[in-house]
Amino acid sequence: MNIIQAICRDEGIKCCYMPDFMSETKKETNGIALYDAENGIKTILLNGDTIFGKWERRLATSHELAHLLFGHLANACQLSDNIKEDEARTFSCVFTALMLYDEYRNKNDN
Repeated sequence: MNIIQAICRDEGIKCCYMPDFMSETKKETNGIALYDAENGIKTILLNGDTIFGKWERRLATSHELAHLLFGHLANACQLSDNIKEDEARTFSCVFTALMLYDEYRNKNDN
């Protein structure tokens, strides 16, 4: 289990990798985070048509995870969409870089 899976498990976030789930106008979107506040359900949907590699999947998942962890989908969030996206991009880039470093450091240590 990687760190993203552990965080999703601990936070009760369901993560689904689905081909063809986006409309034709959103085909370039790698994923989407959903939050049902009434039922407390958090979900990450990844677009199976645009994500092909392990690291691209981790980058997209950590981006959507950031939206959920930082409360971007809550009605009370006052941040602009641009700031929300900047925060999620920054988090996912740093988080994925650290995972990549950790994986290759562990391979080279053995």
